[in-house]
Amino acid sequence: MKIIWAVLIGLFFASNTLASPATELFREASFYMSFHYHGYSSVKPEELSKSLGNQLEAACQPKGESCSFSDARPYIERLAQGMRDGHTYYLSPSTYRTTLTQFSGINPNPNPLYGISLGNLNSRN
Repeated sequence: MKIIWAVLIGLFFASNTLASPATELFREASFYMSFHYHGYSSVKPEELSKSLGNQLEAACQPKGESCSFSDARPYIERLAQGMRDGHTYYLSPSTYRTTLTQFSGINPNPNPLYGISLGNLNSRN
């Protein structure tokens, strides 16, 4: 019994040490997309993740464990775009920071990028 546990623990650590940062980031994004996506797209996130994950693995194979987060980002962006629902999209880290700043009220731009505009459509001049 101890041998079985030792083998299982060894396999667990071996599989985790072989994964590159790009693979880990993509797995995390795939998990969240599969678990938290409740949109109306007919595309199944699990199937799309598997296809894009295989493409990422092929692209990272020459680099091995040095395949970085930046190598995974285009595949994560394709995962979001692949849902084709018009509401799911990828924000790069810099775009995310900019968006956070704009919506937190710290935006130095006097012209907001969001808001509501009201007007009378029946007014006659």
